[in-house]
Amino acid sequence: MSRYDFQHQLGSSHSPVTRRISLMQAIHLDAPLMGGLLVLVCVGLFVLYSASGQSMDTLMRQLVRITAGFAAMMVMAFISPRTYKRWTPWLFGIGLILLVGVLVTGTQAKGAQRWLA
Repeated sequence: MSRYDFQHQLGSSHSPVTRRISLMQAIHLDAPLMGGLLVLVCVGLFVLYSASGQSMDTLMRQLVRITAGFAAMMVMAFISPRTYKRWTPWLFGIGLILLVGVLVTGTQAKGAQRWLA
């Protein structure tokens, strides 16, 4: 028996079968998750608009922040999970150092100690 006995070929061509991938698969994002995120963002913008007394300035500032967050999410979607796993201990350590820094040198205002001055 040769190794080619069990090789299955589709069609008459000998080229490998390629299939199209969607945009969501190409950028590694889950469509239902993105749909839920979009619904939450829209509800949040609606609540902000009604709570701020129909202020368009507040709404536009929040929309700019949402856009920046979405852009950061898109960039992070392209990073390999192995990279996140490799950097996690270092980022955790940096976060702990910053928390200790706030505890030691942070400014106190209105009953809370926060911000590195």
